[in-house]
Amino acid sequence: MSEYSVYLRPSMLIKEIFLINGICQPNPNESWRCVTLKMPDGIGTVDDLICIVDREDLEVGRYYSDSSYALNPHIQIIVRAVGFGRSYDKMREITDFCDVVRDYTVRFKSINYELVNMTRTNNVQYNGVDGTGHRHVHTIEYDLKLNY
Repeated sequence: MSEYSVYLRPSMLIKEIFLINGICQPNPNESWRCVTLKMPDGIGTVDDLICIVDREDLEVGRYYSDSSYALNPHIQIIVRAVGFGRSYDKMREITDFCDVVRDYTVRFKSINYELVNMTRTNNVQYNGVDGTGHRHVHTIEYDLKLNY
């Protein structure tokens, strides 16, 4: 394994895949940017946001007989937006993509990763509104199967 493989945060890989497929965009000042680890808040933060979080309940990967390695992490995807419909519609766009993605190869930090599949571990959850009282929050969780 390379140094990048050891420290890969699956959330960063999924963010890259979302960027490539137009689910989110890279400009931090526009709607539907994507962040990892923690949902930002406060003055200057856009309302419509996607956050991908690496979960602690990671399943350990395993080596195959051909010396490839399968990494099976778990992520949570959080969507926050002004208006219930806007938040839910973006979450449905994400689930429509994640539920059917198979054998998707992405290059990240000079390493090719194959996202074999994403398996839902729960249904879309509505978490109410955040502290502002006008941004609605939806979440979903997936197990990932990755090869590299």
